[in-house]
Amino acid sequence: MNPYIEQRKEQRFDSFWLIYLLENDQFLGYLIDLSESGMKVWCIQQNLLKQLNFAVKIIPPREIEMEHMIFDIKVVWEDIKDHHSFVEIGCNFINLAQHQLDNITLLINTFSKDKDIFFNEIEKYLTDIENSTS
Repeated sequence: MNPYIEQRKEQRFDSFWLIYLLENDQFLGYLIDLSESGMKVWCIQQNLLKQLNFAVKIIPPREIEMEHMIFDIKVVWEDIKDHHSFVEIGCNFINLAQHQLDNITLLINTFSKDKDIFFNEIEKYLTDIENSTS
């Protein structure tokens, strides 16, 4: 286990939301958890991680009725999984404007009230996988 994984002191909220590189709008992977200071991401497109600082676009679930959000992040650790289907990365938010902090707080508050949002997204993902293999 990576020693940097548990450094965030804030409570984390599980998610399974789509995340894209802002630079070229390419699918990067899934936002796995979110806190006030950072996030964990499963990067499906490992080859896109050419630098440690970059901007990402997060697309929250439709149930939240919120537009996509853009954040500058810094990768602070990465963990290549044994099966090599994704790389798990830990990121800190950098240069957050007040409206971005407000969006993070809104996401956390919304999510802490309705955990079904998380499970709905996972169910959709698993159904998509099942449909694509049949």
